[in-house]
Amino acid sequence: MSRYKQKPFPVLSALQLIGCICCLTVPLCLADNNETQQHERLYQKVFNTKTNFLPSKNHGKPLKVKFGFHLINIVEVNAKMQFITVYAWIIQKWNNHLLKWNPKEYNGIDKLSVKAENIWVPDILLYNNLDEQDRVGGGPSTYKTRVVIDSNGTNVWASPVMFKSFCRIQVRYFPLDSQTCVLTFGSWTNSLRHLDLEAIDIEFPTKYFTKNGEWLVYNISLYRTEDAFPCCDDRFAQLNFAIYISREAFDYLINLIVPCCLISSMIFLGFILPPESGERIGLSITVLLAMTVFQQLTFEIMPAYDFPILGQYYFAIVLEISASLVVTTVILNFYHRTDRKMPGWVKKLLLHWMSRLVFLHGEVKAKYSINQWPPLNAILQIHTKQLNDKKDQRPMTLHKRNDTAGSAGAGYGDNIYGNDQALDNEGIEMRGPSHINTYPFNIKDMDTRGNERKENRDLEDKERKLRHWEWTLAARILDRCVLIVAIFLGIITVTAVFLRAPALWKDIKGLTVDNPINITRSFLP
Repeated sequence: MSRYKQKPFPVLSALQLIGCICCLTVPLCLADNNETQQHERLYQKVFNTKTNFLPSKNHGKPLKVKFGFHLINIVEVNAKMQFITVYAWIIQKWNNHLLKWNPKEYNGIDKLSVKAENIWVPDILLYNNLDEQDRVGGGPSTYKTRVVIDSNGTNVWASPVMFKSFCRIQVRYFPLDSQTCVLTFGSWTNSLRHLDLEAIDIEFPTKYFTKNGEWLVYNISLYRTEDAFPCCDDRFAQLNFAIYISREAFDYLINLIVPCCLISSMIFLGFILPPESGERIGLSITVLLAMTVFQQLTFEIMPAYDFPILGQYYFAIVLEISASLVVTTVILNFYHRTDRKMPGWVKKLLLHWMSRLVFLHGEVKAKYSINQWPPLNAILQIHTKQLNDKKDQRPMTLHKRNDTAGSAGAGYGDNIYGNDQALDNEGIEMRGPSHINTYPFNIKDMDTRGNERKENRDLEDKERKLRHWEWTLAARILDRCVLIVAIFLGIITVTAVFLRAPALWKDIKGLTVDNPINITRSFLP
């Protein structure tokens, strides 16, 4: 026999435990069943009434619907298609006296959530809707959430929604532009005699607002209007939410404006590059092609209408580069002219006037004072050769004037190929044999033609060098003058084009959670 006897299982204790569990669960099940029954009773009461009609107590007063618009994010602003896409939270509140109950009669149930299709809801739509998928822009087809009904008849319908709306986008000052997009909401079928709108005073931005990378929201306003339409005689209430946005231009400045300025500044190098390098025309054409390619790359970004200031700047730069190509061609033409005599008006315009503007007049003055023409005997030989060609055999005498001008010789610019009168004006005087201090000679007794050709060749070489120096100096003067004009013109182009943008003169600051605003309400008749 075992020292310890096995005790029987306590059957009574197990039965007591089961009874306790049943006592605890049965009331809960009964209570849950009772609450479900109360909801069913409440649903039967609510939906047995005619809840799909406009709940208006007094036909003389319209039903007032409170409407709230909470902007959460600006999804897209399309300038070419003229629309804006926003994500927002819509809140609508109204009172339906047909949907009231006493919570005490329904086990304390004071709120009820129902589908929007089962009760009357306001048909407040977005008038300027552009969504191809949601053509209505409001109502149960857009707001998929349920309506919360309070026991006192207050209906609250809150729903997240994405709106795609028309927006007149002015791109004249692109990319330094500011836009104002207005979203207009109103009832489609109920006029002011039946339904009136009242805006819910909201604060913007909330902590749920998400900033857009390109657009900065700096203000939001709300105003109510009343308008009549051709279809109906009555007036309709409208709520207009105006969103004021400004473009973040820093990326456009780095990616579009600065590269364009750098490309256009390459035309300055064309006037600094020496003409003998032979690369001036190639550089100008390369800059023009680079500007054209860059403009084609930015075609998709730039709006194709209203001729924005960025397009104006591109157009002005292309004109300046083309003009620099023409001027470079003229300068190279001047540089490579060696044998042609410079016209008097060109010499006066460039070497005497414009040289002072570009600080090269000292070089012109020094060159003319050093580079004098050949002495008197060389001029005499040339004049004698002209007389031989004319076969003029009359005896002639040369008289040398005693004034200082005759002893100094002929300077540059003297007419050495002129007639007797012109030669006499330069210090050599043709006189008859009766004049005193004359030196009679016969043309046949002149030096040989070989000496004449040598002296004439020396004279022509010196004249050719001087002419080449004149054209080269004229090209240098034009280079420096056009370089200064191009620099000033480039600066004026940038300032005249971009400083017209109003965004540069406004102190635009984006709204933040730390610095929100209360949307004001105003009435515009």
